[in-house]
Amino acid sequence: MRSPVMNRVKFFSTTDWACGMELRKVEQVMARFGSEPEMTTINDCIELFNIKLYLDHELYLSEWSQKLIVELKAIVKHKYTCVARFFASITDDKFEGLYSSLDFDYRDDFWSLVESFKVYLKLERDTLRRLLDSSIVNLREILRHKKIVDHFGTVIREFMLAHVDSAEILLDHYEVRHVFGTRPMYLPKELAAADKTQIISCYINDTQNLNYLQLVARMQSKKEKIELPPKVILKAKKKAEKVNASFFEENSGVRMQASVIFSESQEEPVILTNEGFNLESSYSLKWIEENMDFPTLMNNFIYLFSFTDLCMRWTLISNRKSMGILEEAAFTRSKTDYVKGISFDMINRHAGLQMVSYYHALFRLGIRMEEMIKWFFDGYLPEEFSAQCFRLEMPSSGSTYLEKCTNVMPAFESVLKQFCLYVQEGTVDLELLEIRSDHLFFENVPSLLKNKYAYGYGMEFENASFIFFSSQSTMGYTENSGEKYGTLFDLMRNERVKIGDFFAFQQSRIKWLIEKGYLLEGEEGLLEVADAWVVHILSDLHHNEVACYHHYPQEGQKAINDLVTKEMITYESTLLSRPEQAYLNYFLNRSQFSNGLDLRNQYSHTQPSAGEDQAVHERNYMIFLRLFVMTIIKINDEFCLRSKLEEAQKNEER
Repeated sequence: MRSPVMNRVKFFSTTDWACGMELRKVEQVMARFGSEPEMTTINDCIELFNIKLYLDHELYLSEWSQKLIVELKAIVKHKYTCVARFFASITDDKFEGLYSSLDFDYRDDFWSLVESFKVYLKLERDTLRRLLDSSIVNLREILRHKKIVDHFGTVIREFMLAHVDSAEILLDHYEVRHVFGTRPMYLPKELAAADKTQIISCYINDTQNLNYLQLVARMQSKKEKIELPPKVILKAKKKAEKVNASFFEENSGVRMQASVIFSESQEEPVILTNEGFNLESSYSLKWIEENMDFPTLMNNFIYLFSFTDLCMRWTLISNRKSMGILEEAAFTRSKTDYVKGISFDMINRHAGLQMVSYYHALFRLGIRMEEMIKWFFDGYLPEEFSAQCFRLEMPSSGSTYLEKCTNVMPAFESVLKQFCLYVQEGTVDLELLEIRSDHLFFENVPSLLKNKYAYGYGMEFENASFIFFSSQSTMGYTENSGEKYGTLFDLMRNERVKIGDFFAFQQSRIKWLIEKGYLLEGEEGLLEVADAWVVHILSDLHHNEVACYHHYPQEGQKAINDLVTKEMITYESTLLSRPEQAYLNYFLNRSQFSNGLDLRNQYSHTQPSAGEDQAVHERNYMIFLRLFVMTIIKINDEFCLRSKLEEAQKNEER
C-alpha cells in the first residue's frame, strides 16, 4: 500500500489545478525510466500509464521545449511496450499478490489496464468471487469497467444479492446526485428488476443510514430508474422516521432561531439582526399604521420583508452559491431533489414568520390580506394599466384554514391562466378561459416583455465565470497577497497585480482571460478589466443564475446583446425565471423535484381531514399567500416595465 503522501505521478483531469505539480514529477520519473531496461513493478507500469495520459492530452509545462516534449513522448512510446508485456504475463495465481501491492490511488488505473489488455479473461470466476468476499477488492472499482462487468455478470449478481449494502451502489447509480461528478458504473445484465427490489428491501431492514432511507422514501418510479413497489417505499419512509426520531433523542443538533416582532414603540421601519444561525427582524407598527394604503402595504413585501431584490427577483429561492462546497456535499441527495441548504431553510422559516405576523397585524388594523390581493387585480391593474379584464375570488373571512387552503390554489392558478391569455390575446376572454383546459405549468407562463431574462450557457461562459468568481478556482491569491481574497475578482478589486505575480498553474487561466478579451495588460503590465459591464453581467449571472435585461441601463443591455452574439447568453421571455419556477414547483407539486412539498396536491387530490391540526393548515395557507404575493410582484413588474418601454418608444417617435 502507498504512504499517506502520493509521490508518484497521477493523472487527475485535463483541467485540475494539480496538473502543474504532477508534471514536475514527470521530469524526474522520465529521467529514471530512460535508464531502466524494463518495468519491474506493477506501480511503475501504472505510473508510466499516467504519464502517457498527460502527454496524450498535450499537457506540458510552459518551460518544456518542443525537443524535450518529443523526447518524452518517444520514451513513453518505447516503454509502453514493457507495460504491455508486464500485463500479458499476469496469470490468475499472480493476480491477488499484484493487487495487494498497488498504491491506493492506482487501483482504478489497474482495472483500466486489466480491461484494456484483456487480463480479466485469465481471471477465474472463483478467484474474483474470493477477492470480493474477502473485501480485498471493492466492487465499485470493477463496476466502472463495462467489459469486466459483462464477463463476470453472474458472479457480481450473486455478490450483490448476498450483501445488502449493495443497495447503496444501486442508489448511487440510479438516484444520487454527485456534487463532484463521478465516472459511470455498469450493472450486470443478469441483475433483474426483482433482484434490485430485493436488495433494497433487505437493506431497509438492515440499515440505520438516514440519508439513503430518505432517498428511497422519496423515490418516484421512472423507466430509467428502479421501479420500487409502494410497499417498499412506505417501509423506507417509516424506517426513516424512526431513525430520525432516534437521532434527535440522542443529539441536540444545531439550534436555528428566527423571530419577527411588530413593535408599537419602534421608530425605524425595520431593524434586522443576523448572527450565526439567529435571524431576527423588528418592524415599526407605527410606520405601518401611518402608511395604510394598499400600494404601500404591498410594497412592504419588497422593501421591508425583502421577498425580492430591486430587480424583482425572488430572494427566497435556493441559491447554490450561498452553499459552501462541503455543505452541498454533506447530504446524500437525489438527482431530482430541489437542492437547498441551511441558508434556504433559515430565510424561508423567517419569511413564514414575516407572513403570518404581517397577516395578523393587518387583520387587527382592519385589513385582510386577501382583500389586498383582490384589489391588485380588480382595482390597481385597471386603473394604472387599463387591464380591466382580470377576475379573482379569494377565500372568505369566515372560512377555516382548511377551506382557505382548498380555495386559494384554484384562485392562484386561475390568475396565472388569465395572465397567459392576456399576454397572448391582449385581453382576458373569460368564456374562452373556461373552454381551455390546458394544465398549468409555471415554466410556460409567458411574459409581456421580449428578452426578459438572460441566462449564461456554454463552456466560455462557465470558464470565465469560474475563473473570476468561484472560490474553488484557486485564483484569489498570489504570493504577495496571500489567501485573504476568495476570488480573482475580489483580488483585482483590492490589489494591483501583474500576470507574473501569479503562480505558474494560475497563469494559463490569466492568459486565457486576456486572449478572450476579459482582461488587459495596462501600464506597467498591470491587469485591468477590459469591459466593466461584461464582468458585471458575468457576476450577476454567476451569483443569481439569471439577469433581468430590462432592469439594466442601455450600456448593460448592449453588453448583454454582445454576449448573446458570442453565444454565451440566451434569452427567455417568461413571467417567472427558472429559479422562481423551481421554487414554486418545490412547494406546490412533485413535477420537477422528488423532495417537493406537494402542498397543492395535498388539498386538491387527497383532501386532508378537517380534524387535522389547524396550525398545519394555517402554516400552509401562509405559504400559499406568500407565493401569491410574490407572483403579484412579478406581474406588477411586467406591467411597469412594459409601460416604461412604451413611454420611451413614444419619446423616440416625437
